Amino acid sequence: MHSPSPLYQRDAEWRMNDHIIVNWLYTTVTKDVFDLIHKPCSLAFTVWNTIEGLFCDNELQCAIYFETKFHSLQQGDMSISQSYTRLKTLTNNLCDVGQPISESRQVLNMLRSLNHKYRHTTSTPNSHPTPS
Repeated sequence: MHSPSPLYQRDAEWRMNDHIIVNWLYTTVTKDVFDLIHKPCSLAFTVWNTIEGLFCDNELQCAIYFETKFHSLQQGDMSISQSYTRLKTLTNNLCDVGQPISESRQVLNMLRSLNHKYRHTTSTPNSHPTPS
């Protein structure tokens, strides 16, 4: 009896590691995602690309959703801190889907979203003359 060649051992180790990664991916996604991506005997590379494809295809819908939420944000009963946190979360979400929001747009949207109690602060950015 002879021992397996080093190449065969390396190949077996690679297959085992690949199988571990595939199992980890399958067990960490939701059941709905699992049902969409599961294919018998898939390699980790294939499973990962399938997962990535599901979420990348969804970027435009997410961007539209977050953009709408960003522009319709109103302070309402929230504190300024809570409102800012919500605005920052939406800004980060938009950045995550490839639609970054500039700081000036964040400031303008924050001022626009303030409730009537703080409306007097919105005139502050406009108090300086605009360049011609």
